[in-house]
This record gives sequence, structure tokens and C-alpha cells, in this order.
Amino acid sequence: MIEHVFNFYKTFELNHPLTSLLSTITIALGLIALGIIFHKTLHHALARRFHAFIQRRYPEIAAVTAEIPILEHFLMLLVPIMLFLSLPLIVGPLEEKVLSHILHAIEKILMTYILLLLGILTNTLISGIELAYKQHSGSQRWPIRSYVQFTKGFTFIVYTILIVSYLLGKSPLTFLTGLGAIMAVITLIFKDAILSFVSSVQLATSNMMQKGDWIEIPEKNISGYIIEMSLNTIKIQNFDKTISTVPPYYLTSNAVKNWRGMFEFGGRQIKLSFTIDVNTIQFADKSLLSKLGKLSLLSEYISENQKTLLGQPVTNLFLFRYYAEAFMQKDPRFITKEKTAVFMARVIQPSYVGGIPLEIYTYTKETKLKQHEHVQADLIEHLIAMMPQFELKLMQQK
Repeated sequence: MIEHVFNFYKTFELNHPLTSLLSTITIALGLIALGIIFHKTLHHALARRFHAFIQRRYPEIAAVTAEIPILEHFLMLLVPIMLFLSLPLIVGPLEEKVLSHILHAIEKILMTYILLLLGILTNTLISGIELAYKQHSGSQRWPIRSYVQFTKGFTFIVYTILIVSYLLGKSPLTFLTGLGAIMAVITLIFKDAILSFVSSVQLATSNMMQKGDWIEIPEKNISGYIIEMSLNTIKIQNFDKTISTVPPYYLTSNAVKNWRGMFEFGGRQIKLSFTIDVNTIQFADKSLLSKLGKLSLLSEYISENQKTLLGQPVTNLFLFRYYAEAFMQKDPRFITKEKTAVFMARVIQPSYVGGIPLEIYTYTKETKLKQHEHVQADLIEHLIAMMPQFELKLMQQK
């Protein structure tokens, strides 16, 4: 075949190098056309049967093969391999030395193309594994995006070395031995990428953070949910719907608040205080005890301890704190039976404005913001509304 093409161009009385070049280009284009025809034929004959077989026998990966063109890339690789192996049969025996050079050039082009397609197929298979993993229930908890990106990058480097070493006619080990000399430069240039990879592995293995976590980074004014974790960036959608990106190593080297523990615990903290007018705090006399004894949450306590309360009087603020804790204990919306969930009404350090601050410290069973805020408001509003019953008043700034 090469001889016929070469002899055809010789009839135009062209110089020898130009004749060789045109012959090489013609043969290459012919092989490309033959490969395209062969590829289309195979694809038409096998694609529908392949997808039907996968759908029937392996329905769990049917979505993967439908979205990731694994068969198409495999056929693209198969065609040049078959052409490369059958090239001596297509060309036939060669008598002139120049024709052998042309054949060698075509073989080199085909082998380079095979290595390139093999790299593409490898990355396609990696993408298919990632997509199949995303359909697994644990993919949100243990994302592998960082590992996939690293593997693809490593694959790119490996096949680049193979292609360059093949084109130059040298062993790949020659390039690998030379990497040690430029490792310092590579480390300097790709410092952020290396740090990000190490941090991504640390985040994944230690389960520090995962996709869907609500995190806060006060220094960066970031508060929102992680929507993507990759090798180089962590994407957070803030509550104002803006998107913030930070490198993974920032999350492992700085203080970051992760609210996942709150959701896993199933309770959300209330820690609010309001200031009571110090002039309204007094000992509870018999009439006040009689009035408060009619409240369902205090009736049992006052009736059982009335003699003690009269002999060693307590303040109306003490009774109000007792009432607040009893109210939280009775209301099923609050967590009061967990050892790690403390609930109390306590007096805290007075502020410069005066008065006695009373802090409500408890946990609601609502982890969603809106429902939690409603329960919190109900509690505070109820306690403030009950203060006159205890002859207490809020501290009002004049």
C-alpha cells in the first residue's frame, strides 16, 4: 500500500523529502478514515446491545454507563490498536528504505494515539467509579472527590511521561530519575496543591467535615453549608445565598465551628438573659406564697415546703427560677433528661447598667432554625408575662 502511494507521488517528479511527507500524510489520513468507519460500524453494532445488556443484568450501574461514555472510549481505543497490529498486513513487504521510515512514523503516530486514548479511557473509568459511588448512601458522608481529582492528576502525569519517553525513544525511568532534581521546584510551585491534598485526606479520614455540614468561620465572615469538597477548594453556600471558597488546608489550620454535632445530638441550645429590676426582689411572704401556691408548677413544692419557706424565707426571684426550670422540665419541647443537656435558670454577673441578669440555659428538641426560634420566643415571652405574678419587673433603661 505504501509503495503504491509513494510511487504515485513519484510520478509528479517531486523531490524525495516532499514525496515521503505527502506519502506519510496520505497513509495517515487513509488510516484515520478507515478507523472512523470501523469505529462507527462497531459502535452501531454494539452500543445498543451493550446498554441493553447492562440495563438487564446490572441495573445498578446502568445510570453510570448511560452518562459516562465508557463503551465509546473503549471502542476509540480498540480501533487504533487493531490498526497498529494489522498495519504490516495492510502495508505488505517494503523494498525501499524510505518506505520503512514512513511505516515507522505511522506506527509511532498510532502508538502515541493509543497511549493518549488509554489515558482518556483510564480517566473515564475513574469518573465512572466516582459516579457509581455517588449513588451509594454513604457518599455524602465520605466524599471521594479529592481522591478522584488526585488520581486523575497522577494518571495525567504517568501517561505524559509514557508518551514523551516513547516519542524520544527513551526509557520512562530516565524521566523519573530526573524528577528528584526538580522536586524542590515542583514543591514550591505546587505548595498550595500539596497542602490541599494532605488537608483533604485529613478531613476525610478524621471525619472533621463533610458535604452538607453547617460551618462558621468568623474570621472570613462565613456561615453556611458545605456544598462541595474537592482537592483544591471547599465551597460553602452562606445563608445570604452567596458562595464562599476556601482551600482545604485553611479548615485544618484555623478555628472553624461545625454545627454537625448539634444536629447529631438532636437539640439546639438556648442561652438568653433578661435583666430584673433589683428593687423588685424581696423575700416571699405568706400572701405571696399563697398566691404562687395556686400555680400548678409550684403548688406541690410550696405545699410540701411551706413551713420551711416561712421559717427560712426565700426570695421571689428564687421561686421564679424554680418555676422557670419546672416549666422547661414539663414542656416536651425541651431536652431535660439527657446528662449532657443541662437546663437551668441562673443569676449571672450583673452588667454595668445595673439590675440582676437572669439567664435561661436549656436545649430545645428543634434543630431547624425557624422552629427553634419559635420555641425560644414562646419560653421567654411566657416567663416575662409571668413575672408580675412573682411581683418582679424587668429592668427598664430610662
